[in-house]
Amino acid sequence: MGFSGLTGTLAIAFFNAAAAIGGILAGLLVDRFHVATVTAICGGGSAVAVLLVWGFAVSEPILYIFAILYGIFAGSFSTTWSGCANALRRRGRIVETGSVLSLMIAGKGIGAVVSGPLSSALIRAAPWRGKAIGAYGSSYGALVVFTGITSFFGAASFGGRLLGLV
Repeated sequence: MGFSGLTGTLAIAFFNAAAAIGGILAGLLVDRFHVATVTAICGGGSAVAVLLVWGFAVSEPILYIFAILYGIFAGSFSTTWSGCANALRRRGRIVETGSVLSLMIAGKGIGAVVSGPLSSALIRAAPWRGKAIGAYGSSYGALVVFTGITSFFGAASFGGRLLGLV
């Protein structure tokens, strides 16, 4: 998108600061509400930040707003993991919290390993480059769409709650 290296450094700093605040807020919410509600907020907020803010980012200030919003919502997602273990326990299942957290951490690790090559492939594909506005029309367009859709999957946990699955 033509931004400088300092822009990326500032965006990461904003993301990390916002993730710290988001983690505290998500932790407070998990203590007060069902974890499916909190994961829906985190996933839905992440998806909105990605699809509406990053997707239409054409300037540095908008990129920074995205970094802050994404940090608050996506950066706080792992804070919900203990709430997931508690929700399983409340449903009468014998659950070892350490085992649940280990599975979540393993999933995050697999995602971290897979996301590099996948992101590279999506950026190289650039199906909408020059054909759309904002980040959608850059080499990041497919990555924005993929990230937004997968963020919505996090919000889908609320549907499981409504159906009595969680």
